[in-house]
Amino acid sequence: MKKLKVKLENCYGIKKLGHSFDFSKHKTYSIYASNGVMKTSFTKTFLRLSEGKMPEELIHGYPSEYEVKIDGQTIEKEAIFVIKSYIKSYQSGNIHTLLVDGKSQKEYYDIYSAILEEKNKLLPRINKLSGVKKDEIEPKVIRDFQKENFFDILKGLEVDSIKEDFSGIKYDVIFNDDSIKFLESPEVLKNIKEYIKISDKIISNSKFFKKGTFTSMNADNVATALKKENFFSAKHAVKIDGQAELIESDKDLAARIATERKEILTSPELKKIEDAITAKAANRSFKIFLEENPGILSYLEADRLGELRKNLWKSYFKKEKALYMELMDKYTKGKKKLNEIEEKAVQQMSIWDEVVKKFKKRFFVPFNISIENRRSAIIGRELPNISFHFDDGNSKPRSLKRNELDSLEALSHGEEKALYILNIIFEIESRKRAGQKTLLVIDDIADSFDYKNKYAIVEYLKENSKEKDFFQIILTHNFDFFRTLRSRIDGEWENYLIAHKTSTGILLESIVGKNIIDPFAAWKLKLKGNGKEFIASVPFIRNLIEYLGEGSGENRYEKLTSLLHIKKGIPDIEVQELHDIFNNTLNPKVQFQKIGRQPVKKLIYDLADSIEKDNSETINLENKIILSIAIRLVAEEFMWAKVTDSTPINGSQTGLLFDRFLKDFETKKEEKGNIEVLSKVVLITPENIHLNSFMYEPILDMSDFELKQLYSEVKILK
Repeated sequence: MKKLKVKLENCYGIKKLGHSFDFSKHKTYSIYASNGVMKTSFTKTFLRLSEGKMPEELIHGYPSEYEVKIDGQTIEKEAIFVIKSYIKSYQSGNIHTLLVDGKSQKEYYDIYSAILEEKNKLLPRINKLSGVKKDEIEPKVIRDFQKENFFDILKGLEVDSIKEDFSGIKYDVIFNDDSIKFLESPEVLKNIKEYIKISDKIISNSKFFKKGTFTSMNADNVATALKKENFFSAKHAVKIDGQAELIESDKDLAARIATERKEILTSPELKKIEDAITAKAANRSFKIFLEENPGILSYLEADRLGELRKNLWKSYFKKEKALYMELMDKYTKGKKKLNEIEEKAVQQMSIWDEVVKKFKKRFFVPFNISIENRRSAIIGRELPNISFHFDDGNSKPRSLKRNELDSLEALSHGEEKALYILNIIFEIESRKRAGQKTLLVIDDIADSFDYKNKYAIVEYLKENSKEKDFFQIILTHNFDFFRTLRSRIDGEWENYLIAHKTSTGILLESIVGKNIIDPFAAWKLKLKGNGKEFIASVPFIRNLIEYLGEGSGENRYEKLTSLLHIKKGIPDIEVQELHDIFNNTLNPKVQFQKIGRQPVKKLIYDLADSIEKDNSETINLENKIILSIAIRLVAEEFMWAKVTDSTPINGSQTGLLFDRFLKDFETKKEEKGNIEVLSKVVLITPENIHLNSFMYEPILDMSDFELKQLYSEVKILK
């Protein structure tokens, strides 16, 4: 990936945006965007693309247009990973790829896939015999045999041990909620017991059937087998015990079995009980089944239902013995190797462990974590079941699953976000391991973190910036974080952008020449010109004087304050005097250009007027500071001229002066417009032009247009 071309129109809050990101030299871009400009909309757009969906414009319903190409080719959804500021309960779905080396994982996958292939041949046949849905067969077999592993159950099934063939009986005809409820009713249980008692008595007198040895089902199985193997066609015959006659054909054997069965089943005593049972069966399919298979009643006694469940499954698998044996052969041969790989993986120090160890060193969280189902998670059979272990050193240690931890809401927001970061790291490391070329779109990942965790995130992003397959676009509305990224992550100045709205859309502009990362160093080189940098430095020099302490007999601090506020009793200072104040503060001194006896305030207003007239959209800190100073001065001049209390004000003058203005004019309808404008002045300009205002971060959040508009409004106050 060398170049990413992005063209968006009507994508969520983005009216229009076009930009080319050049990753050929450095793999990280950072975008500073104040709230409401484009950050969330940009993230949403790429999130939709990562899901294979189209971006939208949700408010007005305008049709969205987009073009996102890497080196001329449309970006694939798999190549995008969006990291939002925070997603509650987020868990990476690819953690298992970190648990064992790739070679072992592939070998395991190949063996296990071969076993599953045979299993998938068998289960549709079992589905057809049993009537049980394919995806329900395995859990029902596990439940009925009361063991945990499906393959271990099949391995010990011993299908040849079953004497009767139940494969013609549908499992769910008997074992459904209605049928089970019916069979468990006291009256039905009593009738079934009576039926079995009488049936046993009749069978004991039979010369054909023997209880527990040769039943009606056994007879059917024998008849079927003899016919299939052409027994009678070979001129063989069957002799019934104690009888002289020979049975010499399939037809005669079937007739003899039918006769013997009829003698038993048509017994008046049995028939009476059978009718009583079937008459009360609420489930129609079960009723029909009992009427057609009355002999099954002897297996429906409560204490034999478990046995019947198992016999049904055995019969199904025996019926499909060829496929069943192929599956067992494949499983038996592969199981040993699977166990070896699992054991090796459990013993390995995996990347997952290394990630957790590194995370614990960098971030503070009140728990340790482990994977409970490590064996099955290692090779992707299950998602890793992570447990969180809490130990306060006093009470009994406690372990919680992720859903339990979330439901308790026991973690602070910072701790929850740290857990979110851990899962993000899992996903990123999984992609690294897979060699997946990825564009990371990162939305204020450090938002609301303390400095320790913020710098931990920066260090991780720095590591990613050196990965050959990773490319990052980091968005933030926190200017301090933006500045930190610039100082910590290698990259050209062109890779650090500021977003702002224009009349046509969103402009991403490089910070090159904008003097916003370290403005004072750049301004110092241009002070002598008496231009924007000279005036923008006034608040900085004022704060330096305040911190260094006023010189003996000097009043430099108050004089500079009079350039930021209208101070009664302090005469206007001229540019030459401001030159002297600067040179008494700075070392080395500045060789200022002489411009005559010009008041500094006039220079401020002239510069502000020229900035106001400039319609170009640009990111310029000097412009913002000069406009803010001019706005405050014009507003204070207006208020001092109108308030009745003209005593000097110490402290936050603009706000206190506005309070006086409100006291005098809040009820005056004709002053309503003026009050609205002055309220904006107080809201926007109180501390944001001073050095101690977090390095000018608040003022950078404002657009040039917003400040120009306010300057225009204060100039026409009346």
